Amino acid sequence: MNKLTMLDYVKETPGVLRTNIEQYTTLVDPLMKEVQGKEIKRILLVASGSSHNACYCARSFVEKVSGLEVRIITPYTFTYYENDIKENDLVLVVTQSGLSTNAIEALKIIKKKECKAICLTGNKNSEGTVAVHIRHLREKLEIEPSDPRHFKVVWGQGYKFE
Repeated sequence: MNKLTMLDYVKETPGVLRTNIEQYTTLVDPLMKEVQGKEIKRILLVASGSSHNACYCARSFVEKVSGLEVRIITPYTFTYYENDIKENDLVLVVTQSGLSTNAIEALKIIKKKECKAICLTGNKNSEGTVAVHIRHLREKLEIEPSDPRHFKVVWGQGYKFE
């Protein structure tokens, strides 16, 4: 299979938008459950490339609807220079493929700081998506999800079940 180009993504956009509008509730529900009941003061959008451009397109709308400051930063800048996350920040790491090395590094920094982030990606098999599925499994099956006994991280390799 050939690697998709930007033109391929542009051509598929109308169909994807139609589907996203039809499935709005299903798509937005996990995000709403994550932020429900939390006092969010600022939204950080960590993205590069076309995802970065999309964040700029969405920023004024999100600020208007939420009434919150929305800051956009590249994963590289976030990872190496400006990663001051505050307790009431909502951090969204946006990566089209889910495989961006810089986005994955940004997620690692966020995890090291013991903060939460939500990874938005079009790739259901990306590292960020898998981490969300593991978190949901922990919440359902672990006695103490924040201190898992069964679903363990094996750094550099993935996850294991004990």
